[in-house]
Amino acid sequence: MTNKGLKNIIGDIKFTDELTQAEIAQKISVSPTYLSDIVNERVPITSSILGKIYELFPYTKKLPDTDIEEIKAKFEEMKKRLRN
Repeated sequence: MTNKGLKNIIGDIKFTDELTQAEIAQKISVSPTYLSDIVNERVPITSSILGKIYELFPYTKKLPDTDIEEIKAKFEEMKKRLRN
């Protein structure tokens, strides 16, 4: 995952759970400054932080775009087969 992807996830959490970025940082046990640094691409995302986010906010765990495109392609192929 890229930091840009994390920025979108943090935005989703802010909107869905009505939390501030500081509250999110507290929930995932990091400082608000450190979370800001991650979101703004000053430091890389660690797997442990991402894991905490997925654990606390499971709806944020989405399929990567490449997986979604592969699923769409398979679905279209299945639709073509059913039409024939």
